[in-house]
Amino acid sequence: MNMVLRGGAVALFSTSIISQVAAGSLNILYNTLGYITYGKTSNADIETIKSTLNSLDLEVNIKIINEFIMKKDKTDTELILENGLNDIITKINKQLENINNAILNHQLKWFSSYRSFNVSSNMTELKELSTILNNRLQMLILMATVSSSSNTIRIPLI
Repeated sequence: MNMVLRGGAVALFSTSIISQVAAGSLNILYNTLGYITYGKTSNADIETIKSTLNSLDLEVNIKIINEFIMKKDKTDTELILENGLNDIITKINKQLENINNAILNHQLKWFSSYRSFNVSSNMTELKELSTILNNRLQMLILMATVSSSSNTIRIPLI
């Protein structure tokens, strides 16, 4: 069992449970992202969403994070980072599901290819979450670099 500090409270998480939850969130996120990005449509608004999603480069980030999550032996600091990655991935997944549902509902409308719809608040939130994900991914890369240059590095939990 590993201790993860969160909001001053100490929670005990099994490494395998955190990994399973994060991996499950990644699979859902990857599938939803693929459906939105590669689905067929003729609506200009949906094409704009696809373009924005491609520019956020979530797909590559998800693959990198997935490789990290599958790593077996993790330090306490890596577990905290993994928990943070799982939180942000869950939030990104919720926004992608909202966008996906909006697209599906829009496509059911008569003359949907001529109509517009608005998911700008979802896209704004997704961009902000993507920025947070990128920051956490940079921390992950920094930790991997530091840990490979010196076999043991301990960051005290405050």
